[in-house]
Amino acid sequence: MGTKLGFRSAVVLSWVGLGGMGCSSSSAPAPPPDWFAQRSRLPLYEATSYRLSWIDTAGQKVLLRAARLQLHKQGDSTCWRLAGNVELVHYAPNGDTLQVLRSRRGELWPQQGYFVAQDSVTVRTQDGLFLETDYLIWRQAQHRLEAPGWVRLQTPEETLTGQGLEYHTEKRTYRLRRTRGLVQAPPL
Repeated sequence: MGTKLGFRSAVVLSWVGLGGMGCSSSSAPAPPPDWFAQRSRLPLYEATSYRLSWIDTAGQKVLLRAARLQLHKQGDSTCWRLAGNVELVHYAPNGDTLQVLRSRRGELWPQQGYFVAQDSVTVRTQDGLFLETDYLIWRQAQHRLEAPGWVRLQTPEETLTGQGLEYHTEKRTYRLRRTRGLVQAPPL
């Protein structure tokens, strides 16, 4: 019995001795130089089947849905990266749908007040405007939608295809940099 106890105490003492060697008073090694840059690429928050509804001071409601959401910190700003059937619906105070935006991916920058939609973007407005493009920027402060690439724009009166759209959401006016194909306009 004495030998078993002696063996056990020797094992415990050697384990404590080895552990003590690893726990020196020196500080832990510094992380690699790019550790902070790599850590900043990881999302602060991630969610699936995301749905957000908010009402502004004028009583207009916005509903945002996406299959996946990631919050990223970039400098002083927070970026919401949305993926998978992104839908942004804008309602009037009386409940009427004003605009519906759908895309595969999107980025929302709340501090800057703009939204970027990418991949199979469609916008349908209450007054019959239908817009289709691959890349769309909504700038809230300027009340503008911008599509720098190709675009197909359908109104109740005409169908336009071209490059570079600017659409003013308050004045309901639009401008295309270059038009392609046939432009159909109502007779005068």
